[in-house]
Amino acid sequence: NYLYTVEAFMDFWQHLSDGGKLGITRWLKFPPREIVRLCSISLEALSRIGIEKPENHLAIIRSWGTSTLILSKKEIREEEIRAIKDFCDERNFDTVYFPGIKEGEANINHVLEESYYYQEIDQLVNSFKE
Repeated sequence: NYLYTVEAFMDFWQHLSDGGKLGITRWLKFPPREIVRLCSISLEALSRIGIEKPENHLAIIRSWGTSTLILSKKEIREEEIRAIKDFCDERNFDTVYFPGIKEGEANINHVLEESYYYQEIDQLVNSFKE
């Protein structure tokens, strides 16, 4: 299926306006896999396009049943991070990833035994930084 490939995400990126954002929502599965795969595809696509810090163009939030990846054409700024946090607080979502997130900022509203989704995404993002 072309929809969730690196090549498709490169195409999506090319169609975003300068300030555009793409949001993709998927059902949560445990152990974490679909959102981790989308994050990996996004990071790889942006790396291939030549984006120096692809991790700064991503944010991920989750509820009990779904997770949403946000891919931003511009680096996600502090005021956008604040808006994401406010959205999550007001609507009972959890942050999973945004540039600079700490583990204590994840797994707050829909508490799991551990912050599994944060941990998987953090490990993936750090592997792309190396």
